[in-house]
Amino acid sequence: MNIEYEVRLLEVDVQDFIKKLEQVGAEFQWDRLQRRYVYDFNPKVEGKWIRLKTNGGGYNAYY
Repeated sequence: MNIEYEVRLLEVDVQDFIKKLEQVGAEFQWDRLQRRYVYDFNPKVEGKWIRLKTNGGGYNAYY
């Protein structure tokens, strides 16, 4: 399985960021709406949850 990195970027020039990614060899993969659902355990366990993600082509669960 490929390694996935997820980040949140605030106040960024998108076109400049894309250019920098391409300069270091990054390749565009796909452009789709991605939905993420987060579920807590019951009873809640601090720092632990289950995340379900979909991009319209299937579902992935993360713990």
